[in-house]
Amino acid sequence: MFRQTGAFMKFIQLLLADEHGLMRAALHEQLAQTVDACIVTETSSLDEVVHKVQSQPPDVALIDIEMLSNATASVQQLRTLCAATAVIFLSTEDWDVYLALAWAVGAAFVCKTVTIDELA
Repeated sequence: MFRQTGAFMKFIQLLLADEHGLMRAALHEQLAQTVDACIVTETSSLDEVVHKVQSQPPDVALIDIEMLSNATASVQQLRTLCAATAVIFLSTEDWDVYLALAWAVGAAFVCKTVTIDELA
């Protein structure tokens, strides 16, 4: 997972946001071993996501959709802070409503039941 910048490639910088520490740790470990990405930061709350995106904007934000009370407003806020950050919602539930919501706000949606290779 590289991003072309000028004459060289750089690691994709990721933000992991999930309210469950075990999930964040597992994602971090698996992504570090599987893709050429740098986990910039991890967080367990939306307030921390906003603060961390402001201080060190990631290329990609992986966010558990279930920790957002209003996903539309949350993504709009992230886009205002850093329009270049791609947002991928994660969930344990493979609900069509989550997929539709993600698409409506310009985010991707991935069910947590996928393999790490599918996520990468």
